[in-house]
Amino acid sequence: MPPARREFDRLPLSVAAAVLETLEAIAENPRQLGKSLILEHEGRFSARRGPYRIIYELIEDQRIVRVIAIGHRRDIYRRR
Repeated sequence: MPPARREFDRLPLSVAAAVLETLEAIAENPRQLGKSLILEHEGRFSARRGPYRIIYELIEDQRIVRVIAIGHRRDIYRRR
């Protein structure tokens, strides 16, 4: 199982539902919702949902949004 899926499964139910809504919005328009990241996260995007962040990257030629990580903002940028 991918790490982001495990992180999603560990979220409280109410947070997981909100994150799922955000993931659906990202799938519709990934550049509108997320912000581009810099430094060691260059090429990736971050979307907010309350105190949680979804880190993802775009594979443009295949029209794929690959979720890298889901977690609380205090932890999410340190681990990757």
